[in-house]
This record gives sequence, C-alpha cells and structure tokens, in this order.
Amino acid sequence: MTCRPPVLMLHGDADDMLPVSRMHQAVQALGEAGLPVQWHVSHGLGHGIDQTGLELGGRFIEDAFAGRLQGVVAAGWAAGPALAASQSRHTIYSNMRP
Repeated sequence: MTCRPPVLMLHGDADDMLPVSRMHQAVQALGEAGLPVQWHVSHGLGHGIDQTGLELGGRFIEDAFAGRLQGVVAAGWAAGPALAASQSRHTIYSNMRP
C-alpha cells in the first residue's frame, strides 16, 4: 500500500450485527499495516451512530484536513492503543484524544 490514510473506527458495545471484537481486530490489522487508527466504543449503542460518534467523526475529518493526524502511528495509537477511561458516560474505552 503506497497511501496510508488515517482511519477512524466507531462502534457500539450493544451491536447485535457485528461484535465489537471485530472492530478491535480491524484496529490491530490496520495498525500492523502501518495505518494511523483512532477508535471509540460507545456504551449501550447498537448498530448505528450516536451524537458522540458524530462529534468524534467531525473532529476527525477536521483534523485530517488540517494535517493534524500526521505521525499518529509513530505515537503508538494504532500499534497497541492503551485503554483509556473517558469523561463521557457513553464511552467504555477509546484511544481518541480528550
């Protein structure tokens, strides 16, 4: 792959169509391929998107166009992101910046 675009993955822990474990597998595979990956899991969310996901997606797009997502892999976001507690009551864990 010659292009390594940043990737954002959003998932709900109550998704009955696609288990959240699949998102974690994808995050790991993309990170191992050298792509910068950010991810977020929302508590109680099924197969869809919530306001938190929309806000994170908007910020991700803004950061991507502003060039603020460069070097994310070097910072270790994709290659083994640490589980971080979030201030949001909707978040179980995330590697998104607060």
